[in-house]
Amino acid sequence: FFCKQKTAYEIKECDWSSDVCSSDLGGFDSHDHIRMVHDSGIPVVVTDREIGNTHIPSVLIDNNLAMEQVIDYLANFGHREIGYLSFGFDNQTTARKRYEGYLSGLKKNGLKFNPEQVIIDDSIRLNEFKGAYNVVKELLKKKRKSLIF
Repeated sequence: FFCKQKTAYEIKECDWSSDVCSSDLGGFDSHDHIRMVHDSGIPVVVTDREIGNTHIPSVLIDNNLAMEQVIDYLANFGHREIGYLSFGFDNQTTARKRYEGYLSGLKKNGLKFNPEQVIIDDSIRLNEFKGAYNVVKELLKKKRKSLIF
């Protein structure tokens, strides 16, 4: 059973006769909606979200380390100007940790941080593919990068 893009209130009304339900409960730092589903007795396992001070299990990767390893890999191939593209992360732990890993990866590899190579734009969140395409198109008009991710 798959509940896609439903609110926590709608998820409570789902058919729970099956063993598994997957839903996009959102990736923001506020987890009240996830706690509400959990507290209603529905088993919850969260993926790629850190929910501190709860008994809700989660499956995570170390986003900071993963991004640092990406920079290591790219630097080993000779990339020196690595652009970074993301939506805003004021209320988003995963994106924030990836950005922190980007910064530490640059430092670790002796690469200079250049704020002109970083684009944080919420239009990407609204429509990932179209938003990213438009932002990268504008970025490439300014100066060609060896790599953007």
